[in-house]
Amino acid sequence: MIRSLTARAADVFTPGRILYASADPDAQPIALRGARTTNDGWLIQLEDVCDRSGAERWRGADLWAAHDEQTLLAGDTPFAGDLVGLSMRLADGTVIGTVTNFFDLPQGPVLEVDRAEDSVLFPLRSEFVSRIDAAEGVIVVDPPTGLFD
Repeated sequence: MIRSLTARAADVFTPGRILYASADPDAQPIALRGARTTNDGWLIQLEDVCDRSGAERWRGADLWAAHDEQTLLAGDTPFAGDLVGLSMRLADGTVIGTVTNFFDLPQGPVLEVDRAEDSVLFPLRSEFVSRIDAAEGVIVVDPPTGLFD
């Protein structure tokens, strides 16, 4: 069973879709044979994975579809992977750091931000994010008091 990071999973989980695994850099792309929803997520069938031992290789892997294959998101909404590498700044232009990772946690999406002296986790919530501009390479935020202290 897998969890989807997109609200439009039914548009992505279609037979023939080519998926890539980020957990195994040597893994070859694999085609999706089929998918169906469950109460807790999605059950998927992958081409050439016919038994439980074959499926074990994919346990814990993040599966991604190429951008040019995905259904476009509404407006200028970026894909989660596009946030990595962006500069996080305050509204006054003060640079906080660089986004180095994205985590989809049970309490909501979180960005890991590397700063000169350390790294912090930043909750990706609308009340804290003023603007995301992937083309400009910036996320402008209004963080909760004390988050970056």
